[in-house]
Amino acid sequence: MARCSWLHGVAEPSQAGAVRRADRHAVALVASGIAAALLGYVWVLSAGHLLPVRAYADFTSAASLVYFVAIFVAVLLYALWPSRKQQFDEAARIPLRED
Repeated sequence: MARCSWLHGVAEPSQAGAVRRADRHAVALVASGIAAALLGYVWVLSAGHLLPVRAYADFTSAASLVYFVAIFVAVLLYALWPSRKQQFDEAARIPLRED
């Protein structure tokens, strides 16, 4: 039975670059979430007082929609980018390999 390197935190030397890339993507995703939260906080403070609950709810729902659409487009571009075709084809054949 093959050992899942991503599950056990063990990376083979050939996968080290992919692990570092995945870590950078995770850090970028977390950083963008923090930036969105800080932007909302600054927007609330710039109003000079706390906003009414309804106005804050409207802002956060609109900001969340924009944020998640941007994430969706980024993931879609990542998955459909032509230079990644070979990488995804190799990953698709992993379950069929005989170890």
